[in-house]
Amino acid sequence: MDDSEKSFAVRMADTMIGDDEPAPCIVVNMTGTSEALLVADHAGSRIPRALGTLGLGERERGLHIACDIGIGAVTGLLAGLLDAPAVIAGYSRLVMDVNRVPGGTGSFVEVSDGIEIPGNRNLTDADRAARRRALFDPYHNAIAALIESRNRLKWRTCLVCLHSFTPEMDGFERPWQIGVLWNGNFGGIAARLLTSLRQEPDLCVGDNEPYDARGDVGYTQRHHAVPVNMPNVLLEIRQDLIADLAGQQRWAAILERHFAPILIDETLWR
Repeated sequence: MDDSEKSFAVRMADTMIGDDEPAPCIVVNMTGTSEALLVADHAGSRIPRALGTLGLGERERGLHIACDIGIGAVTGLLAGLLDAPAVIAGYSRLVMDVNRVPGGTGSFVEVSDGIEIPGNRNLTDADRAARRRALFDPYHNAIAALIESRNRLKWRTCLVCLHSFTPEMDGFERPWQIGVLWNGNFGGIAARLLTSLRQEPDLCVGDNEPYDARGDVGYTQRHHAVPVNMPNVLLEIRQDLIADLAGQQRWAAILERHFAPILIDETLWR
């Protein structure tokens, strides 16, 4: 993803992120012609230098509480395979979760999976606004700009949100390799993907598992896709399966194989 013609960084002026720090998100393959628009809300683990480490050690900053392990690479690889644009967030959800309503539940967590986040205690309204301006706004502005440009070209767009999940939670070993999450009336791309993925003999596919998208998750979908009846889906891949390059390449290829025929199916767009 270092090809300057294929990706660019998105940042806003006058934010807590220094000019010498990585941008809050990048757009990969901006002019990709696929019907899919890929987004990775939780791909990054960086913390702005101005915030130090949020009081966390190196081990904690490498856990799933900080980012969706492996999903950034999968998203970039899939963008290439599908010729799809992708918006990939670069900073940790512990700073601000860009897939939550700003200031709402889970937006600025003080405890995550039992681990305290000292740097998130006693945040002022100004603190929250600064984090939103630095991370949330550039990310969602980039998604909105891509959708707008595709609309002007009269290109079809399906929003695909990519995430990863932990193999175990609260002592329960999660059997699914991938989950297809949906909200509202079941159908469209979610139904098609579930049917298609379940034809793979070795896959255990979750239907709104390990999370139920009808709950307090999926702000990106609800904000950009649902109000305009845009086809959309949220996928969760188990992180141990995409922790290395071989796994990331394998899962990008699996997703491309199942997405490609669905995206060109005319019945999806009626």
